[in-house]
Order: sequence, then structure tokens, then C-alpha cells
Amino acid sequence: MVFPLGLVWVTTLIKVLAGIIPPSGGRVEVLGFDVVRERGEVVRRVTYIPSLIGVGAWAQPRLTVRQNLRIMARLFNYSFEEVLDRPFGSLSTGQQARVGLSLGILRRTPVYLLDEPTMGLSPEAARLGWFGGISSN
Repeated sequence: MVFPLGLVWVTTLIKVLAGIIPPSGGRVEVLGFDVVRERGEVVRRVTYIPSLIGVGAWAQPRLTVRQNLRIMARLFNYSFEEVLDRPFGSLSTGQQARVGLSLGILRRTPVYLLDEPTMGLSPEAARLGWFGGISSN
């Protein structure tokens, strides 16, 4: 599903679906798992990728892109060779958005919840896709 940018309730819904916060009422399931009673199962199967504002949850600004990706790759048993050697904090907003998305995708889960994934990207980059210059190898 795609919603317009800036809708606060969408971020709340995404966080509920990811098991980050409980629903205020009712019952919510993701892939047949209750987000409250079976939160661990939900968290194992869902990757929440925040907007650029929340990318710090995935990336450490003083580490290089290589170091950030290497840490996430180890955590989620993923191998890769080609990454940038610049400090994450020195990247442009659009580059940080792409790296943040890449860090989240390393988890390789069946469900990805992206919260405003094009925030920080130029209109041109948003139209072309998030990975414009980052290799998937």
C-alpha cells in the first residue's frame, strides 16, 4: 500500500504492524501472527525501515558506510563486497536515504514496512528508484 507523505497515522500503523508499539485496541495480525501475543514471530518476519529522520536506528553517523553495512551484514548473516568508504554522516541526504534503505533490506524478511522511503531524495531520484548508484552485489 502507498499513502501520501506526512500522514502521522500511517507511521503509527506501520509501527504497530512491525511490533514496535501495541495497537490501542482490537487485534492486529501480520502473516497470521498476533502483533502483541506473538511479537517475537512478527519481529523476525518484518523489517521496519524508517524515514531518513529515523535512519539513525540503522546507521551510526561516524562509521563509514562499509562499517555500517558490515555490522548489519554480520547481524543478519549476509555477505557483500562493494560498499562506499565514506563516513555515513558525510553523505548527502539522498545518499543517506539510500544507505538506510539498503541497511534495512539486508535483513531479508518476507515483509518490509517502509515509512516515507523517498523523504530526502530529489524528485528525480525518487522517480528513478532508491538504489540509483548503490550496487546490489
